[in-house]
Amino acid sequence: MMQYYQLVAVLLGLSACTSFGSSEPTESLGRDLETRCFDEQRTTPKSQAAHEAVTKLSAVTILTDNFDAMVSFYQSVFGFELVAATGGYAQFENTPLAIAERQTIYDASGYKGFIEPVKGQRFELAFEVSEPALVDEVYLKAISFGANSILPPENKPWGQRVAFFVDPDGNVHDVFSKLDLDMN
Repeated sequence: MMQYYQLVAVLLGLSACTSFGSSEPTESLGRDLETRCFDEQRTTPKSQAAHEAVTKLSAVTILTDNFDAMVSFYQSVFGFELVAATGGYAQFENTPLAIAERQTIYDASGYKGFIEPVKGQRFELAFEVSEPALVDEVYLKAISFGANSILPPENKPWGQRVAFFVDPDGNVHDVFSKLDLDMN
């Protein structure tokens, strides 16, 4: 079965087979991907160069039909400063988070999937803070700026204080901090 990191590599156009040493069939993704992987093993000596070309993940973009409210929410709750905000796209400083109108990304790419209705949870952002008391503070700030509560802050047995909330666009996120287990 194909591992998550192999799937990500395939989606990025990289070799998921030769680079991760897989020679097993990829049953979960079907025969087309299996054939692609085995063909790449025989014909793509440049796969290492392709991996080296990707140096970092530069942005995670939240697509929205509620652009102004979403930008305001992330600025107000998390203090993110804008690097650029033009034509339905906002990039924040010191974080790889961006927000874009669905139509803006469709116009730039031509991919209709960007403007199709979204169903269900597509991602979650986890915001780490430096100390447990700040989980409560950020959570309350998120609620005061329009987030809906899912789980108020609580200490978890895995050694974190965590709270879950829904942003104005319906995306579920959490804020957490590591606990000093000696203090529990």
